[in-house]
Amino acid sequence: MPNTRLAALLLTLCAALAAAGSLASDAPTTVQAIATLWSGNFDNHRQVETNVARGLPAAPELTRERRRLTVQPIVMPQLGPTVLFLEEYRESNPAVAHRQRVVSLTWDPARSQVRAEQWFFADPPTYDRDPVDPSRVAALPLERFRHESTCDLYFTREEQLVRWRGSMDPMACKYPQGSDGIVYAEFDMLLYSDSLWYRDRSIRTRDGSIRGEIDGFSWLLFDRRADMMSRK
Repeated sequence: MPNTRLAALLLTLCAALAAAGSLASDAPTTVQAIATLWSGNFDNHRQVETNVARGLPAAPELTRERRRLTVQPIVMPQLGPTVLFLEEYRESNPAVAHRQRVVSLTWDPARSQVRAEQWFFADPPTYDRDPVDPSRVAALPLERFRHESTCDLYFTREEQLVRWRGSMDPMACKYPQGSDGIVYAEFDMLLYSDSLWYRDRSIRTRDGSIRGEIDGFSWLLFDRRADMMSRK
């Protein structure tokens, strides 16, 4: 039964979350625990259903688009020993990958934090691209990827809320964006045993105005799905 599988999965993930919290000084254990929590199939259907049920006028902050997110371990020694492959699809355009990227998890001894190095495909675009099969991604050489160290995520344990927060350093992830000039990204992610949340936007440095944001920079709430296929 799907509910039985989900219950068993949540027990495993709760154990991983507890291990990550109690053994934060053990770098390999913490890296692997976060990799376990981040991996899985996720869907924001409950958030969408709730927003639709409100009956309010459409607004960017009240997302009405269903998204599916899959994160899976991938063997890529060229990027490190603990690597994840992330892909996200929007219901409005399911044949196109809204996001596909590789993440290498390492321990940063200077900060005593898990660091998520984000590796983007070197060839554009960064978003909304033709999907690449994970087996092909795994075989790509290092030069086929682009890594901006200032755009990495660092994980902080929030013990009272029983979760991990992954965030970029404030105003650190800067890059040129055509006529908008230099912009910087803001990205935050929350990892629970049964869900994954994230929010994402970019801001123009010249005047602090918003260049772009996903659903009004509100949190996208993805539930873990034991019964969901990686692609539909």
